[in-house]
Amino acid sequence: MRRREVREMVLRWCPPVSQQLKEQVTKWVLSNEGMVKQRWTIEYYASRMREHSRELGCEGEGEEDGDPLGAGLFCWYGQLLFFVSQYGSWSFEPSYYPPGVPCGELFLRLTFDFSLLYVAFDYYLDRGPSEGKNRTLALLLTLLLNPDQEVKIEGFRGAIEAYGRLVSYRPQLSETLLLLFECEVKASRLQKEGQLTTGEYLEMARDKGGLTALAIHTLITGESGSCGDETRPVICGLSLTPEESGNEDRTQRRGSRRQSRWISMRPPRSDAGAYTLGAIIQLLDDMMDVHEDRRDGIHTIATSVLESEGCLDRLWIHTATAIDRMENKYTLFKPFMMGILCYTLGQRGIFSSRLRSTVSPGMLFNRDNNFNILPLVNQWIRNVMHETNSSVEEAPPPSLGS
Repeated sequence: MRRREVREMVLRWCPPVSQQLKEQVTKWVLSNEGMVKQRWTIEYYASRMREHSRELGCEGEGEEDGDPLGAGLFCWYGQLLFFVSQYGSWSFEPSYYPPGVPCGELFLRLTFDFSLLYVAFDYYLDRGPSEGKNRTLALLLTLLLNPDQEVKIEGFRGAIEAYGRLVSYRPQLSETLLLLFECEVKASRLQKEGQLTTGEYLEMARDKGGLTALAIHTLITGESGSCGDETRPVICGLSLTPEESGNEDRTQRRGSRRQSRWISMRPPRSDAGAYTLGAIIQLLDDMMDVHEDRRDGIHTIATSVLESEGCLDRLWIHTATAIDRMENKYTLFKPFMMGILCYTLGQRGIFSSRLRSTVSPGMLFNRDNNFNILPLVNQWIRNVMHETNSSVEEAPPPSLGS
């Protein structure tokens, strides 16, 4: 794709930003004033998360990479955007929506439960102690297979209670969550081994993100989807075969056959748009975490492409293309996702200066700034958790209107 085409595609969703505004935004973020504490969303989230902070290991004042506070907030905000994408508005008034659609306080509670369940499990897989992990995973699997069975797992009390509320409201959600559990556990093991091809890491990323989005789709709409395999989307235009991706397995060059170690786990009938949305979000996450993942010995599509090509330009451009081509129903996500994609260009040593200069007009921050926004978000949330003493019940959030 030519430079002009890349720039036009980015500017379609991220209009040009003046140098003065870039400097103001960068200063605003780095000054720790970026989170407006009076906004009810962050206060609601912090109030709910406070009671689970001990279990999640985020009581202290640290800003480590694996802190789940920011990840949970982004997951929660993403569900709000997903709801608006589906129904065109967000309100406390049930009459605005079809029967059975969670809205208002019910929506806030269910989506927070999903965020808590997701970050608790994701944080445990990445940061949890290795001792006893197999037993814990076995107990979690028992819970997923038998939602009505009482299971007690140290450090998972809040997440287990959240899971019970979720499947009580949407029984059909249990099947997707079980598949997502299998996907995450399998991916965690294979990402540490580092023996997959670029095509297989791509397929893994698609499934991790896609299944998460499908679970959110089921939670909000009550539907499991109606699309067959023939509509299976192509994410990012990257080849799924090792030979075409430029990362052919050595055993194949010698003429022997290598069985794929990752076969897509996407359900035969699932919403193609939601799956694509989730897959792209996972690619964004992998690019943002590429330095930490390399440091920790975690192998992803981003680390694989970086190792084989020396930079992430091709993965970046193809991710931008996928964002640009998403279904119109998810147009609301496009400016946010393209903005996050532009933010990844601030990382040093993984993108060419040519790509950074091409996209620079649409970047919200100065391209020479190399900072990680997630620790800042984590600290913002901590500040609100410590400074806000009102409970969720005492300070109910207002309607966003229609």
